[in-house]
Amino acid sequence: MDTLKSMSQASIITRADLPSNVTAEAFDKLFNDLKNKVENNTEAAGIALNDLGTTWNVIQHPISDDSAQLLKGLLNMSGEHVSETEAKWKAVLSNILEKDNSKKENKLFTEQEEVFIATMMGIQNCDGGKAAGIASSYELLDSKYRYQINLSKPLSAMDEETESKKIKAVAFLKEFMKGQPIDASTDAIAEKLVKHVNENLNELSIIIVPWIEDDSFWTEEYALNKLGALELLKIVNKEEIKSVFSQPISQAIQKLITSQFSGTNALMKELTKVDDIKQGSHLSIYLKNLIGHLVGVSQNVTFDRHTTVLYDELVVRDRDNVLALFFKYVTPEVMVNEITRVFNDDSGEITAEAKSALKIFLPDDKFWNGTSLTKLGALELLRTLEFVA
Repeated sequence: MDTLKSMSQASIITRADLPSNVTAEAFDKLFNDLKNKVENNTEAAGIALNDLGTTWNVIQHPISDDSAQLLKGLLNMSGEHVSETEAKWKAVLSNILEKDNSKKENKLFTEQEEVFIATMMGIQNCDGGKAAGIASSYELLDSKYRYQINLSKPLSAMDEETESKKIKAVAFLKEFMKGQPIDASTDAIAEKLVKHVNENLNELSIIIVPWIEDDSFWTEEYALNKLGALELLKIVNKEEIKSVFSQPISQAIQKLITSQFSGTNALMKELTKVDDIKQGSHLSIYLKNLIGHLVGVSQNVTFDRHTTVLYDELVVRDRDNVLALFFKYVTPEVMVNEITRVFNDDSGEITAEAKSALKIFLPDDKFWNGTSLTKLGALELLRTLEFVA
């Protein structure tokens, strides 16, 4: 739970973080070019849009028929504060604007136009619906379009000092490992580490002790023993895994969790005891306001004027009851299955280099089936990253 919470803690996005290719003018051109194409090719556009599962009225309504002009207004914001919706909308548009806009053979719409249409299909008419649609579109973005920001909690001065010592210890251990033969056994490396640390104990103890304070790692003469050295090697291994995999695995877990807030899925059907759910975007807003900050989805509360559409069965449930049902659908087994899928998929969410690196960090045969990560391997990765105990 703490790891999930930390995914939504005090994430600050500045104007400098926003994509530079997104402007109100670029959005106008994107929409008007598509509008002209549809109006000049009415019959062909109707067929093409129908093949995509929509109509032109659905696509243009949140833009042309919105008196508040929310979507365009988000592109004209200024000042220091950047709202979550503004940041996500600009990231979504950046993804669209970078897509290929050249004409495709036997197709009316370009790749850029099709992605724009698919995005607008998910954005509803009211402000709350638009924000929910933007948030859902953002979670589906490739990692290069998502904001690379620090999602960790701010540390106290004492914690900062301890963390600084740990970082120095990891740097020392990484440097030490560079001088070890590739084929050296863990035991042999541990013995060399014992010797090296104890020869330089006065200098190194201040950065190493915060990692291994337990008496079992030290001799009676306060020298590092082999057990302590093995523990240090485990720690540097763990830190290496975190540095490589924290971001892609966190994003995969966040996508999985965010999908539970769609407003019309199995979780919401159980919460409302309704099969044919209406006004799903408003149910999604309510659910995020209630438990979003506890599961790493959002730290903000969104005001929604349309609470009258909420189902009584949902509203009468207390937070603990809703959380219990939420974790019925987001279990360690579900996370393991998702990480196994993401890791073994060739979509590029996990790079080939990262996959090769993990085999070095987790060499045990039980974690692998050829080059594919097994469920046991995915579980070990999630444990290392502290998503599961």
